[in-house]
This record gives sequence, structure tokens and C-alpha cells, in this order.
Amino acid sequence: MNPLFSRMTQRYTPKMNESVMRGYATKVIPFLEEYIDAQIRSIYVGIHPCFRYVRYERCTPEEEYEEVIRMRSSDNKRKFDLAKTSKYLVRYIFEYTMLKDGVEVKKEEVKHVYLPYVKEGGLIMISGTENHLVPVLSDKVFTVNGNTLFVRLAQARNNFFRMHQTVKINGENVSRYIVHSEIYQNSSKNKIPVSDQVTRAKTILVHYLIARYGYTGAFQRYAKYVPVLGDYRTITSEAFPPDTWNIYESTRIQPKKSYIGAIYRPTPVRVAVPKTHVTANIEALIFGMFYVLDHFPDRMMPDFKEDDAPRLTDIEYVQQRYLEEFNDCSHWMILIGIIRFGGNAHNRLYHSIKEHFETIEPYLDHAAQAKLAENGLYFENYFDLLNFIQVSIDHFIVKNEKDGLCVYGKNLEILQPVAYDILYGFTMMKFKLNKAASRNLASEDPVLRAYPITEKDVQECLRRMIKPGAIFRLTSDNKQVCEHVAYSGDHLYPKITSVVSLQESRGGGSRETNKRVVPGPEHWIDISMVFAGSILNLPKSNPTPMVRINPFVTIDERTGTLIENPKFKALAERNAPLFKL
Repeated sequence: MNPLFSRMTQRYTPKMNESVMRGYATKVIPFLEEYIDAQIRSIYVGIHPCFRYVRYERCTPEEEYEEVIRMRSSDNKRKFDLAKTSKYLVRYIFEYTMLKDGVEVKKEEVKHVYLPYVKEGGLIMISGTENHLVPVLSDKVFTVNGNTLFVRLAQARNNFFRMHQTVKINGENVSRYIVHSEIYQNSSKNKIPVSDQVTRAKTILVHYLIARYGYTGAFQRYAKYVPVLGDYRTITSEAFPPDTWNIYESTRIQPKKSYIGAIYRPTPVRVAVPKTHVTANIEALIFGMFYVLDHFPDRMMPDFKEDDAPRLTDIEYVQQRYLEEFNDCSHWMILIGIIRFGGNAHNRLYHSIKEHFETIEPYLDHAAQAKLAENGLYFENYFDLLNFIQVSIDHFIVKNEKDGLCVYGKNLEILQPVAYDILYGFTMMKFKLNKAASRNLASEDPVLRAYPITEKDVQECLRRMIKPGAIFRLTSDNKQVCEHVAYSGDHLYPKITSVVSLQESRGGGSRETNKRVVPGPEHWIDISMVFAGSILNLPKSNPTPMVRINPFVTIDERTGTLIENPKFKALAERNAPLFKL
């Protein structure tokens, strides 16, 4: 080649993104061990101190061979899978404390798990079939779909929905949005029979906050002010003038199938807030609280006696009595249990929901906190995130309607979807161990109370919950991160390293099962897609720009975030109006 032409080519031809051309998986999969280790440490935060996760170690080929051919007690045979799979063995080491012959000893248990490795282009062999890992273009934690907010964490994936709640403010009906979600997800065997349903109430986020911190704690933590609490005898317009105070009370309308007897008796509760302290946070808590009170009007009531009659107009006395009731977190937890389990499960309501709360506390792990921090959001725990969602869901939905198609700021994810099935086993193991610990802590045996996680509990959970071959599920139909290689070209980019999976797309669909594409909002395009995606390489089955990534796209090397190239900012601003409807 002419040296001058070579130098001019290097000088004037834009450089392609090496991470894209070689396969984004080849860049991030080498960090899978560290990612899983960090996630496991986050998962086991809050478990009883007699059990802990210690470390992981990569097995040598000899150690892997010995583990693979080890005789299993289930069938008394030695087995070896001859089909080629791009995997290697890692051991995860746990330690627990037990009492043996009256002496406290520490014992280690090991669980072996396969992790994948990839070749050039993100190619991976699974059971003799060649596949390639596909980056998932996803939002950072929050995804809006219509009026629904989807929140994706490593340990939980939840949809959050809005609904109206009406409350009287100074005698006038006012409606606000409150947010609900099935954070506690009943298993198929625990579905509530229709005959056992006593309420159609939803589990709203405010209910979780008050059940976690109590009335005073929730308002002080999230609104910085605790409203005056009372009823129609103490919270009156004379005591709290409407020109400077807002008085909130129930509309006294019976919700559909609320938790009541034959006669509906509305809650008499009222709260008063100075107008100078009225904020979106405090009203979100108040409206959510009245939703619960409307469905359970007879449950959250002080037990006033005949001797209390002379003091029922004393604001401070009545508030103190209500606070004793409303600050008892167990009462609120039992109501969540009634919603989730029905009316015939009172013996397990409180303990089941308490275990549930202990499980969800560390849902906001370090990886999720880091992603939120990239957007300037900092939360201490999962409940802080729930409060943020209930206050900000309207903002997310409005913002999505305005610029929801913009792909700048979205992430290319591989580690999270690849590790999901592996981490799910560790998460379920923690849940089972917590249940065993709660059961043993209630035992009369002093040894079980001191060491509530036993050797039998640990070994059974390791055997049943954590699957060594979880990576083989990457090719299941509901996965978006792994695709079969059906390409025989010389270059990896056109059909392999350029492929991107959209977070909302359906995984596992084949050409035969796909129906005709109907243009709709999911097929509209934004100017950002022209620069980040490919408009010259559109597949017939899904002709949208972001199913292929631009070889010149700008990616934040640290976070995997798509960012705008400042060189084309002015060009994009001039042409953006052409893409508006």
C-alpha cells in the first residue's frame, strides 16, 4: 500500500469502537468472577452472624476433573459430559459456627459452580452448540413502560403501578396517585383461594414504609415532619384553622370488598399538617396511609375505655394513644400478611412478613447503588428506594413520554443477565437459611437459639438451592443474552458482535413464531438511534436501528453507558425536529 495513502487513511478515517468490533462480552466477561463475588457478599448482608460467606477460588483442571467424576450418592455412578461447553469450575466457600461436644467450632462448606468464558466475538459453546453472548441495552435500574415503572435489581425485579386514592382535605375531595407493587410474590402453591380472600387491597409502598419504621419513623425519615394525629373529636377546624392548616380525613366511602364485617364503619382518623410543611413526600405518605385505613378501618384503632371519655377531646392524649397503635410495626405487617395470604393464615402472618422484610432490606446492593449514583441518586436501603419511587413515578412517566426513545444514558449489560441464574440460587439459599434461623430462634433449645443455622440447614440449602450447571440455562427461551450462531461469514461484526438485545424485547422468538411487525411506539426512532444504532443493517424480522449497534458508537468504558459524541451534537440538534411526531 502507498505509504502516503496509508497515513491519510489512518488520519482521516474514524476509528471503530474496538469493544464493539471484538464483541462486548470479551471485554466484560473476564470480570464475572469479581462481579459474582461482590453480589454474593451483598446478598448475605443481614444474615445471622453464625453463618457467613468467606471467599471463592478458581479450581485447577485436576480439581475440576476430580469434582466432575466424583461418585454421586443419588445414583452411585460416575458421569462425565463429553459435549463441549465453554466453562470452568469455581468453588464458593461458606463458614458457619456450631457446637460440637460442648465446644464452639467453625466448619467450612464448599459449593462448586460453573462459570462461562468466551472466545473472540463473544462466542461461547454450550452443550456442543456454538452461541454468542448479546449485550442487553437497558436502562439504569428504572424502565418506564406506559404507566408502569419496572425496577431491575440483582436480587429482585418488580413492576410498580399507579392508582388513584381520594382523601378529603379541609372537607374537599382530592385525588392523588399512590403506587403499589407485588414485592412479596406468592408462589403458585401459596396463591390465595377466592374463598379465603378478605380484601382486594393492593400492597402499596407507603404500607411498607410505615410497617418498617412505624408512623413517626416513616414521616420523620421521609417527610421531615410528623403530622398531628387524632380523630374527628380532636382534629377540628376550630383547633386547626383551614387558612394555616390542612386537615386530612377519609372520604368515608367503602372500598370494594374491604376487610370488614357486615356493616362498614369508616375510619375516624384525621391528621393535620401546617400548610408550610405540605410537600409531595408528606402527602404521598398520608394518601397511602388512608388507603390502608379505608380497607382496614377497624384494625388500627386505640382501645378506648369508658374511663377515657373525659379526655377524648384532649389533642395530646388522643394523639399519644393513636401513636401507640400506629407506631407498632407488627400491626402494619399483619395487614400486609392479610393482603398477601388471605384471612385463614393469621398464625403465620407476622413472622412471615417479618422474614420478608429482613430479606428485602439488602435488595439495594452495591451494584444497584453504583448505578443509581451515576444519576446522582443515593439511598441507604431498599425502603429508601421505595419512597423515591412513590414520589417520583409521575416524573419518570412524564419524562418517558418526552424523551423515552433516547438511547443515550442506557447501559450495555452482560454480567447481570449472565449471572442472574447463578445468583438466584444464592439469594434463595439466604431466604431459606433466614427462615430456618427464625424458626430455631423461637425454639426452647438454648443451643438452637445460640446457633440457629445448623449443619443440616447449610448442607441442604447448598444441595437444593445452588445449581452447579446454572449457566446451561443461558440458552433457554426466556433469555435475551445468548443467541445461537447461524452465520458463516468471514467477519464477526455484521451478524454477531453488532447484535444488541433490547430490554423490552421478547427473548427466544424464532422467525416462525414471530407475527407480522405492526408499526407502533416501540418502532418509532429517535435521532440518538441514528448515531448509536445502525440504519444500514436492519433485519427484516425487526427493522429498528437499535437491534444492531453502530461500530463507531461512543461508550463509557467504565460503566458501559452509551454517551453522545460531542462532535455530532450540533448536527443532531438541527435534525432532531425531523424525528418528532
